[in-house]
Amino acid sequence: MTIRLLAVALLILLFASPAAEARSSGLSRGDTLVFQYVIRTSFSTPNGNTTNVSVNQFSVNVLSINLSAPLGEVGYSETVTEFNNTQVSTPSAVQNFTTIFDPYNNDTYIGNIGFYPFTYTDIRPGSTHGLNISLTITGSPAGNILGMQTVNASVTRSPSAIGINFTIQTSGAAPPSQNVMTFDATTGVLEHGVTYTHFFNVEKDFTYSLVSYAKGNPSSQDLIPYFLIGVAAVVVACAIIYVARRPSRRERRAQRLKDKMGR
Repeated sequence: MTIRLLAVALLILLFASPAAEARSSGLSRGDTLVFQYVIRTSFSTPNGNTTNVSVNQFSVNVLSINLSAPLGEVGYSETVTEFNNTQVSTPSAVQNFTTIFDPYNNDTYIGNIGFYPFTYTDIRPGSTHGLNISLTITGSPAGNILGMQTVNASVTRSPSAIGINFTIQTSGAAPPSQNVMTFDATTGVLEHGVTYTHFFNVEKDFTYSLVSYAKGNPSSQDLIPYFLIGVAAVVVACAIIYVARRPSRRERRAQRLKDKMGR
């Protein structure tokens, strides 16, 4: 009976552990995403309002995904193909890592890629207030500058989309910036996002739009963990069946006694 309980416990542990982490992503290594990035600047002049629009486009290739890190991260390569309304003649790729955005975790608001292309597909709806974010700017003429910001965020969900809105209040009397984003609920990829800012009578909006998303084909190495899990599950299931069909100790003792008496 003890062996049977241990086998059942092992099977439960095998399949319950990934779910308990409660962080999932629809990304795969080899996925390629193309984003358009538009900067719209508007300000007043003696001759009326002036508006400038800068259109940029770049591709992001997913190189790795690590959901078990303290801050889930994505390794990526980024290639700018259009910059400030002009096609880049010789685009080159740069590689880096960025965090997967979780609006409930203040450490994920500062990512290396400069915006929020990925979120978790199982992120819960709700809201959070008063998150503190600090950013140190180095190399300025005045030395290192520590910037403090406060964030209020909310998350909504539907079967197809995840909506994440948040405001960032910087120190001083500057108005807060507002961020409105929509992610695909299956992949966790940003579909559309806008950041609205207003500083010194200048309105500047940053808009990200997903142009295309191509799923990559995972290599055989990517499938090894799933293969090992499958093999382990089969072994444990066979052990449970064997233990379940094996006669108990009392039944085996009775059978031995019958065999002796039959002689």
